[in-house]
Amino acid sequence: MSKIIVADNHRGEKMCEKTDCVINSKKQIYQISQEVLDKTFVCKKNMRCLYDKECLCKVVNSVSDKLIFVVCDEQCRKTCNYYLSFGNANLCECPTRLEIYRKYKK
Repeated sequence: MSKIIVADNHRGEKMCEKTDCVINSKKQIYQISQEVLDKTFVCKKNMRCLYDKECLCKVVNSVSDKLIFVVCDEQCRKTCNYYLSFGNANLCECPTRLEIYRKYKK
């Protein structure tokens, strides 16, 4: 498991850095490869989705398990670096969220 350290990048945005420590005493719900976690480096939620099922945006559709359409709350739409509004569609480009969907269909 990895510990996520949040720091500001050069633009003042919150960035995550992973270390080899445990995040906290909560048990990780989803097992995601380190390769995928390393691609998820701009998560403002400290990878909370790995520990809290309530944190996940609901997937409403997918295209070949490579692109997911989601329903998110207002807070997510404003703060998530991986959320993308495209016309009437809401897309999630988060590597970790996509991997959770692929592996667990959640």
